[in-house]
Order: sequence, then C-alpha cells, then structure tokens
Amino acid sequence: MSGRALLYVLCFASAFAGIAYAADLSSFPPPRTIQSRDGAGPVIYWDATAYVERFVSLGTPAPEALAALKYEAVRLFVRQAPGLARNERYLRVVVSFAKTGAISKRYQTKTFEGVENLLAVEGALHRGMRFDKGWGPAARRGKFPKGIRVRLLSELPSEQQP
Repeated sequence: MSGRALLYVLCFASAFAGIAYAADLSSFPPPRTIQSRDGAGPVIYWDATAYVERFVSLGTPAPEALAALKYEAVRLFVRQAPGLARNERYLRVVVSFAKTGAISKRYQTKTFEGVENLLAVEGALHRGMRFDKGWGPAARRGKFPKGIRVRLLSELPSEQQP
C-alpha cells in the first residue's frame, strides 16, 4: 500500500473511531436503573452519567454518543417490556445524567450540580409482546422497533468549554 493510500486509510479510520466506539457499548458498565411508576405506568430511570462522562472524555461527537445512548435505552425497553406487558399498558425509559466537572468544565467540581433528563423511550405494552430478532442491528442504525417512540428532551454536552 502506498504512503498516500495509507494516510487516507488512517484519516478515514480516525474520523470514524468515535462512531465505532460509540456503537460498541460492551466496554461500558451495565446501566444503573431504578424502576418506578407514574400515572401512565412503569417508568425505568437510567442514570447514564458514566456513559456521558466516558463519551466526553474520549471526545466522541455528540451525534454518535446520542445514537449509542438511544440504542441502549431502546434495549432496556425491549428487555423489560415483555415481562411487564401482562399487567401494564405503557412503559417509559427516562435517560438522565448528572452535571459534573467531568462532563462540563463549567461545573469545576465533583459535587452534585443537578440532573439533566436527556431522552425518553416510550411505548404501549400488550399481552404476548415480542420484538423481531433483528431489531438490534436496525436500532443501531436509528430504526427502532414499531410502537417505540424516542423523544429527545435536551442536548448532550458537546464540549468542555467553561
């Protein structure tokens, strides 16, 4: 391979390194969740702070990090929905992160500075609920299973500027 071709390959690979990493969540800790309920039914609250901190520290572009977080939230929904569908009619997964100095230099401290709700995954539940076996690869591309709605509630921090 010529030097110029190698340079193009390296530039291309480095440009998409964040995308590849964001799509591979296997090295991330398991999601920390709490299940509760509101008037509509069960709500799963996911504290995605560890994920957001890692994305920020790696410099992962916000769109790729957000796509990975959406995928993981949909995965939580898909995993929990069938077990809840016998008694419940609606499920919501709320993804949030704590604002810390690791996420934004504006906070300059490890103390608690509040929580930001990032996105919500919602959908109706019904008896015998099942998802196609191929939902995962399609969800990684942003095509979520039928009946699941993903709503963006705020933006990810895109930089560490004060």
